Amino acid sequence: MALIEIYHVVADMLPTNPDFTTDIVEGECVRLAGDGTVTPCTVAGEIVYGIAGDTQSATQSARPYSDDIIMGANGALNRRTENRVSDLFNETGASGLCTVYTSGGKFATDQYATARADNLNPMTSVFTDANAQLTDVAGAGNRVGTVVASPAAYPSGVPGTDVDGSMALGTYLIFKLSV
Repeated sequence: MALIEIYHVVADMLPTNPDFTTDIVEGECVRLAGDGTVTPCTVAGEIVYGIAGDTQSATQSARPYSDDIIMGANGALNRRTENRVSDLFNETGASGLCTVYTSGGKFATDQYATARADNLNPMTSVFTDANAQLTDVAGAGNRVGTVVASPAAYPSGVPGTDVDGSMALGTYLIFKLSV
């Protein structure tokens, strides 16, 4: 679960619910709840405030950027990583705030409806669905932005070793935020 900020215009810091009533996954569409806290958009017609830039989760399965690091160009040695160990893998734990990107930008995310991936072509409008993910289905929720590049392998950026996506970070959809 990840969001790659290619560029952004505005990044807000908004309070989260400290009771973990709803997990927030980085890259999901979020809204403001009645108490002013950030929560995922999970109902059709909810007004999208922006895209979550942090993860808040009480479950180990939602650890952000948890992966194997390849040590050495031949890939012979791998090491398991975790970030924000001091926050028990909750990126909002220390401050109680979640980064929310609003008002434009270009992002890559893996938080899209994979069943609709073949329809996510450049210049397609994207909307939020009931899982707070991006979809091309217009009736699912509010418009979030426009597809810039269809879901594809996102290069790791490791110079000299990443050849034609051979060490991709995963499959990401690139979109322009228009909330």
